[in-house]
Amino acid sequence: MMTAHTQTLLLAGGLAAVLILILVVSTRMMLAARRQPRSRAATEQAYQELAERIAFAQEASAASLSRLQSDFTEMRAKLDAVERVLLEKERKPSEP
Repeated sequence: MMTAHTQTLLLAGGLAAVLILILVVSTRMMLAARRQPRSRAATEQAYQELAERIAFAQEASAASLSRLQSDFTEMRAKLDAVERVLLEKERKPSEP
């Protein structure tokens, strides 16, 4: 059978363990709360940098597309000219 003194010591030890657990959990929560704004700021900065790179890539893509369209138009005009020459050649009888 346990004595009153032993029961008191066990109860005090249990309370001390609970208090230590509460202290550890609350400290971890406070530290996490302090890190969150820094983490959020770093994430926002990373998103901003990503958005800038995407905008630059989009501008470069638009410029490339414009050049390609211009080249295509030029090639189409040249192909049309070659086609006209070939059609004219086909229509006229060849002269000996």
